[in-house]
Amino acid sequence: KKKNTLVMKKNLINVVLFMLAFAVFTSCKKDEYETIQIVKMISVKEMRALPTGITKATPAKKTGKIYIYNDFLFINEPNEGIHIYNNANPSAPVNVAFLKIPGNVDLAIQNNILYADNFIDLLAF
Repeated sequence: KKKNTLVMKKNLINVVLFMLAFAVFTSCKKDEYETIQIVKMISVKEMRALPTGITKATPAKKTGKIYIYNDFLFINEPNEGIHIYNNANPSAPVNVAFLKIPGNVDLAIQNNILYADNFIDLLAF
């Protein structure tokens, strides 16, 4: 009977130690935060009224698709627009302009026409 009690105590101690170790190693870190994005719904009319067009060159914050055409490099910044670089000297491309296109994620060029999406529309420049 004493042997069974001793075995039960050892098992109980092992279970308590395991649970304590589990609680310590899986506890939440208080300094970590999750970033969420709040989406505002707009109508198609409001979406089409958003400004688009050429602006001064700006540094890219996040890059997407890259398209090379003649001596130019077109780099998409998802949902913002397209950065245009003069790539005549590939070892030192020069950022020359930014084509602001809200909702843009894709682009293509054919016959000197740049095609880019704008949320649900296809734009040609």
